[in-house]
Amino acid sequence: MASLSRENNGDLRVRFFGKDGKRKSICLGKQNDRNATRLLDRIEMLLTAIKTGAILEDHIQQWLVTIADTPLAKQLERAGLIKKQLKLTLEAFIDEYLAFKEQKLKPTTLITLKQTRRRITKFLGTKINISDITQADAEKYQVFLSVQEKLSDATVARDCKRCREIFEYAKKSRIIKDNPFASLKLPSQENKERMFTITPEMATKVLNACPSLEWKLIFAMARYGGIRMPSELVKLRWQDILWSENKIIIHSPKTAHQGKPTRIIPLFPELKPLLEQAFDAAPEGSVNVIKHCQGTKNYRKGLKEIILKAGLLPWPKLFNNLRSTRETELAKNYSLQAATAWIGNTPKIALGHYLQVTEQEWQTATILRPESVPPSAIFGHFPVHQGQAELCKDSQSLTEVYGSCEVVRNDASCNEVIQSKEVTSLGLEPRTYGLKVCCSTN
Repeated sequence: MASLSRENNGDLRVRFFGKDGKRKSICLGKQNDRNATRLLDRIEMLLTAIKTGAILEDHIQQWLVTIADTPLAKQLERAGLIKKQLKLTLEAFIDEYLAFKEQKLKPTTLITLKQTRRRITKFLGTKINISDITQADAEKYQVFLSVQEKLSDATVARDCKRCREIFEYAKKSRIIKDNPFASLKLPSQENKERMFTITPEMATKVLNACPSLEWKLIFAMARYGGIRMPSELVKLRWQDILWSENKIIIHSPKTAHQGKPTRIIPLFPELKPLLEQAFDAAPEGSVNVIKHCQGTKNYRKGLKEIILKAGLLPWPKLFNNLRSTRETELAKNYSLQAATAWIGNTPKIALGHYLQVTEQEWQTATILRPESVPPSAIFGHFPVHQGQAELCKDSQSLTEVYGSCEVVRNDASCNEVIQSKEVTSLGLEPRTYGLKVCCSTN
């Protein structure tokens, strides 16, 4: 516990024992009793958090932000009650964040974070203080990404989401009070416009244009295995091919931190012949299925050249759409549960980012199938409207239904049954006199 005492010169001083067991003190200066008691309570909360590891309440964290760079904050730092508070520039803080995340994130994720760093420092400047960035700046930055950088809505959403994570880390570090990106409304991350179906006919052309068996395997594993490229291809070993069980073990770095380091997919019939050929041709003692899959080889460039050689135009998101096409096929031929288990994502991700409506389905939807209900069964209960009937004449069909004798308006539509030629001109009922229009024709 901390204690409060007043010195001879009138200054108030808080004394306490630190985490290391040493006696320490903080001078509060000349304060009235109310302010002194409030400061004593806050210092005791900091002391408790240091000793027990408890999370500080929001109002204490906000208070620390307001006293940043004050003599009191520096005393709290020297006493070990708070970490050193720095007013960092945007560039310096993001560099610190990247250094913190470097050991936890995959290389590809770090690349995207560096792209976000480049964009936001380009817009806000490298020397702006991170604590001076407002919610209005965040909204303007979102517009900048869309209008100036000409990024898609999905890319804008991902970039702003990364900014939100960066500034949330700054808030947890007590450098800023509020996250300017916290309440920013983000566009959808789904981008259906860039989805593309690689049909079996197209896949055959690409396979025939591949310059080697290894390239055929690379393409086939992406198109028919639905694996992530190149992270899961790098990990594929010959011992992962379970020939007797017709299964393949896929090692997934992306889902490893979620407790799912591997998944098992079927040894699809489209893959088995190619894998058998590659296994027979592989040198004795080979470990990796794709021997040239190590390092940072640019597979997109190579695949584009092969697609052009096959007489096709490169489609958007080359490898992602191969994976998307395969999951769409699997979901159609099996079940969504099986498709997501083999592809390695969730139904929510599959529905939002992978499953496509194919051109064949669009065409099939316009064709009436034999098992469908015929249109006549659906619409047959609606009456067929006839043309207007003129005033009853000898040559006109009867305007009455069997068993009915009602006056018919001059503009009434004649019933289809009564207009039959089998009804004679004498009608079915005795003549009724006194009416302008008779039930029986005359």
